[in-house]
Amino acid sequence: MATLEEAREGQAAAELARSAQRVADHERVAEDRQVAEEARLADAYDDRAKEEAKKRLDICRVIHRPDCTIGIIRLGELEYWCVERPWLDNQLNISCIPAGYYDIRIGTFHIGGYQCLEFLDVPNRSAIKVHIANRASELEGCVAVGESLGWMYGEWAVFNSRRAFQKLMHTAKALKVSQAMVYNGELP
Repeated sequence: MATLEEAREGQAAAELARSAQRVADHERVAEDRQVAEEARLADAYDDRAKEEAKKRLDICRVIHRPDCTIGIIRLGELEYWCVERPWLDNQLNISCIPAGYYDIRIGTFHIGGYQCLEFLDVPNRSAIKVHIANRASELEGCVAVGESLGWMYGEWAVFNSRRAFQKLMHTAKALKVSQAMVYNGELP
């Protein structure tokens, strides 16, 4: 039979084990809460990044030809074709602009005097705009947007440019778009 002292030692050991278990449980709960909070913050960051991406004008160049560059222009839920001049080392008036991130604003197109989107701080370039046009030969380094892609007067072209442009501008104003990303490759 156990002595009184052995019984107390057993009780103390059992209490110590229960205390250790409570500490471990508490630490596990705290760790689970921290993991859950980190996941919540990551989800919030992802959601914010997705929302910001919807407010950014994306131009993804998918076809590079000697006479033009064909891409997809996306803003919010809108997605259209676009055509630009070919890449000619960023030469003034005959080349598309370099891929990269740009600030954009609402500007005015000098032919017709209508509002359009204007790229800011393009290296060694100015007055780079998204405007109404059909073919790369009608552009001086700008971007033409259209609902469909096809062949016109012996060159690739976008069609229904005016309608696509008007929808793009309406969306750009509604979203207060201020940034653009131009890149070569596939849309994310």
